[in-house]
Amino acid sequence: MDKERISISRVAEVRKLTKKLLMELEEGCYLRSSTEYFVKDQEGQFQATPRFGEYVLPLSKREEQWKRILRVRANNRLCDIYRKLAK
Repeated sequence: MDKERISISRVAEVRKLTKKLLMELEEGCYLRSSTEYFVKDQEGQFQATPRFGEYVLPLSKREEQWKRILRVRANNRLCDIYRKLAK
């Protein structure tokens, strides 16, 4: 994750990733899908990688974000939601 981004909480809320949920979340939350795929690293070891992991974008860009969620088949599956910490 980009260290210059805003701080997020360490406690995740787990919910089903739907378009309705995506549109209701506040901008800046971090979504991480619970489903993973495995990628072989340089040493030949398999590493689990989430299918989807992004900060929630402004409302004007969420349709594009939803299309990416659909593309990796993370929709209607559980995801972790990391909300912004109160300042």
